[in-house]
Amino acid sequence: MSDPIERVHFTYGQLLGEDDLRTEQDYHRKMRWLHNRMLHGTGVVTGFDISVDPDSATVEVSPGYAVDPLGRELMSDRIVRLTARARCAQASMDGESWIVARWAEQLTCPALSLSATGQEFTRVREYAHIEILHMGPEPESADLVLAKLTYDASDIPTVDVSVRPLLLHTRLPG
Repeated sequence: MSDPIERVHFTYGQLLGEDDLRTEQDYHRKMRWLHNRMLHGTGVVTGFDISVDPDSATVEVSPGYAVDPLGRELMSDRIVRLTARARCAQASMDGESWIVARWAEQLTCPALSLSATGQEFTRVREYAHIEILHMGPEPESADLVLAKLTYDASDIPTVDVSVRPLLLHTRLPG
């Protein structure tokens, strides 16, 4: 909460530009993230289950929904496959690494424009970028830890999901 959250003050006949519309969107996003962080916390709400194929040392992460430490929603609608064996050589000294989900965005829907490049994008897709990290004892503060991998002598990872925070929710009947 170091930056003040501003919103647009609309007036009759006001000409709205790109900056005004972006500020309006940012206001609602930042308020939602603040709400998530302060009222609900951080963690996996559903999904992001992890399994290992020992033959190929491939880790599969199921689709899921979670909230990262900054309050941003992390959504994945597909199975993500990661190769753990190739990463083992880069793992920390104790043979451990982390599976993390990180908030990301991607420009989509290309359209012709009057800009210098001649092309702009009209949409932004937010998603969970899932990867294996081989850094110190803890991943970056904005990363959501999904599991810790520990490698045995045959380079096959063992998955520990007890390190992941869980966000409990109550389902409404019906």
